[in-house]
Amino acid sequence: MPGRIQSFQEKRNYILDHHIVAFKKLKMPSSQDKMALKTKDCYLALRARIYSASKPHGTYVPIPTQICSQNRFPLVEAVFSGMKTQPFIHDRVVQVAVGKHIHRFRVFVKNHKNLPVMDVGGKCWHGDIVVMCIGVAHGMYVANMRGKDRLLSDWLVKKKQIRAPGKARLPPSHAKGSPISKTVEGKSDDSVFTGLKYEPHRKK
Repeated sequence: MPGRIQSFQEKRNYILDHHIVAFKKLKMPSSQDKMALKTKDCYLALRARIYSASKPHGTYVPIPTQICSQNRFPLVEAVFSGMKTQPFIHDRVVQVAVGKHIHRFRVFVKNHKNLPVMDVGGKCWHGDIVVMCIGVAHGMYVANMRGKDRLLSDWLVKKKQIRAPGKARLPPSHAKGSPISKTVEGKSDDSVFTGLKYEPHRKK
């Protein structure tokens, strides 16, 4: 981080600026498997986290999810705003390591200049971001978000850089030995977007 950045707010904005620029570089199709509609399929409302221009912080939102015997397909179009302006939604799976435990999330994003602007640390993001939890007992399928998942989701969206598949890089402020460091990079495929390590600051 440049030496001229001194205050806490300037440091925070600098980190978020790197995060926003990285998110704007996302150019990826959906990694979800297509599902055919069947009369025997059922639907559940799974709890997810949405970050939008209408609210200052992330909030819980129910996502209608199509469920069959072999897959789960979240209908995130139901909660995204500006579908007429931009009907395309991109997504990838993100792995976050907390100690020896791996938490997986599916991140859905839109970014278009004509969508409502979301203020993140004084920076502009055009469009909504939705994060869903992937359950351990459900393979790579989405599940309900729990309390700790909310903390990791907020940390992931507000604090981390997300770049092209297989590349997870920290902003310059996170020097070697920092409490927050990256894990081994995820493989560039449809199952893993990137790998990150979460270690919250602890009071001494």
